[in-house]
Amino acid sequence: MVIDYLRKRPFIIIEFVNGIDLDELLKQPTENDQEEVILDLNIDKAKLDTVYDQIAIYFSYLGFGSRASELSLRTILQATRPLSGDP
Repeated sequence: MVIDYLRKRPFIIIEFVNGIDLDELLKQPTENDQEEVILDLNIDKAKLDTVYDQIAIYFSYLGFGSRASELSLRTILQATRPLSGDP
């Protein structure tokens, strides 16, 4: 019965991935965890490049394989009725 339910509805499988929070990676070192998070201006360039690459890869996949990536604004506008018009 559960399998039939899942076949009829969209669902997402989410799994935990070990890692470090971005704010932890980019913040200035502090004496304790209670202090305010401040961006470390002397962060290593290699660390920044790694973060940038991971974010860029993630955003490059957002439109990949989706129906929305195949549609243009012109196609959408031609397929819909006007919101208002003269009677």
